[in-house]
Amino acid sequence: GCIGVWCPAQREAPFIMENVAGPKDVTCAKFFYQDRLIAAAVGSQLKFFRYAIDLGGGDLDRMRNLSRLSVADQYRTDAQAVTSLDCVNSFLSTIVAWSGSNRQL
Repeated sequence: GCIGVWCPAQREAPFIMENVAGPKDVTCAKFFYQDRLIAAAVGSQLKFFRYAIDLGGGDLDRMRNLSRLSVADQYRTDAQAVTSLDCVNSFLSTIVAWSGSNRQL
């Protein structure tokens, strides 16, 4: 599964388009902790990614993409798959709600 971050109003190409899960599916991805992290449900794991976006300078710099995505933390769940994920992004909160395929919350 891939995670992509882009702003269609500023640029056609995505800032970040990265395969983060291999053959597993990314079922949900959301910005978290006042846009400092990206929380993603990947297979049976919850992964948190740090990201840095390179806005580039102009048409020549569009080909040079120094944006990056790295794993900040990850948690393995008892469920076979994480089916949904939600988190608060409007203030500095560490609350994440998720549900698994085994009806676990």
